[in-house]
Amino acid sequence: MSKNPKEVAFNQALERCINAMLQDDACGQSFMFERFKAELFVSGLRLDALIPEVAQRYEMILFDGGNSAGDRWKHVFFPQLLEHYFVDENPLSEASGALHQAPKTVGELMQSLPFFADEHIEDELAELELDCPVGEDCAKVLRKAADLIGTAVDVREQLIAATVRQMNIFYFG
Repeated sequence: MSKNPKEVAFNQALERCINAMLQDDACGQSFMFERFKAELFVSGLRLDALIPEVAQRYEMILFDGGNSAGDRWKHVFFPQLLEHYFVDENPLSEASGALHQAPKTVGELMQSLPFFADEHIEDELAELELDCPVGEDCAKVLRKAADLIGTAVDVREQLIAATVRQMNIFYFG
């Protein structure tokens, strides 16, 4: 039975995240958010028992990860929506040698932008240099799209928070 591409990408990202958290030098915690009636409950998550079919019952899964080398990141999954967002928390500093070079191709740019890291594009487009007119236009569109998606995510979070507040008022007075 074939799955839709969004579900396949979601499950692959979830599996990569679980594998990262199970590495020998991994540090951090994993949490599940599960709703019972109007209340949202948070508890620790056993990674060895988490498979995509089980993940579907949770409203949200948060991986607060890193490793012994000092890398830090968060990855939030919304299983029922098949949405997920990755946040790299590594500060860029000259002292640590962690400065990243500016992307030179459309593919490198997509890997550096939020919401596009797991998206696949054709090799010809991924290899397109950003210093040509078409590459510059692609970069403008991708950056604007990332900004708009970020705004949409913020609005979604505000709507969810407002809905939860209204539900609490309705149920609890």
